Amino acid sequence: SVTDDHDFIYVVIEDDGAGISRAQRIESVGSRKGRKMLLDLEKIFNARNDKKHMTKFESDLYPDPLYPGESFGTRVSLTIPKNYSYEL
Repeated sequence: SVTDDHDFIYVVIEDDGAGISRAQRIESVGSRKGRKMLLDLEKIFNARNDKKHMTKFESDLYPDPLYPGESFGTRVSLTIPKNYSYEL
């Protein structure tokens, strides 16, 4: 979903996949570099802006009916300032 107010745009992306914690437990194949790259860029650009870009990762959103005690799903929430400079 995408919403906004006077200062920020809010983006929420949700899926019903394995989830971050389960993927780590089963050693799911992937570079896992995307999350780190996003957070590194956020740190670089936030240093140059008063209002900060924020990223929140949530895992294990839904209880798994097939595997009691297990959960699945991931939500990524982005808070993006409307007046944000991407200049280095």
